[in-house]
Amino acid sequence: LERTGGMLVEDIIDLGLVSHFLGADPGAEDVVSAASHDGACTAFASGEVVVLMRREAPTSPTLLRAPGEHASAVVCLTVPAAAAVVAVVGYRSGALAVWSSDGSRLLRLHLHNSPLVQLAAQTLGGCDADGGTLLCLWAGGALCHVCAATLGEALTSRLASGGEGRGGRV
Repeated sequence: LERTGGMLVEDIIDLGLVSHFLGADPGAEDVVSAASHDGACTAFASGEVVVLMRREAPTSPTLLRAPGEHASAVVCLTVPAAAAVVAVVGYRSGALAVWSSDGSRLLRLHLHNSPLVQLAAQTLGGCDADGGTLLCLWAGGALCHVCAATLGEALTSRLASGGEGRGGRV
């Protein structure tokens, strides 16, 4: 493919495809979206559905469903040690879930009872030991930060085992 302004034609997201899977317009107010720092993935969430689009498979989105939950924040992270991308989703219930690009739920934590309203990844290279942090902000001002190196280690082991495992929630 030919490069146009530094972007490959295949790097453009098919918003019609996203709209189809979400059942909503990707620009609507209740749709939250995020892209990883390296452009490896983009996620769109509305209600209990999250659509994860990966650069290497732009026409094969991964659908993530959390019945009974309502997504209110999302961020995409790269886990270099596992050569994987994940979607971190915050919900109105206050829960936080991490999903792999194959649709497996890796973690689910319920850290606060108010809606999780914002997620931000402050990393320089994904989930590695360079001092990055995942910030979580709940309604009412509660703030939590997770060391990217610690999160990366937990996700790498869960990606290797294929999901949450027999222990269920963390």
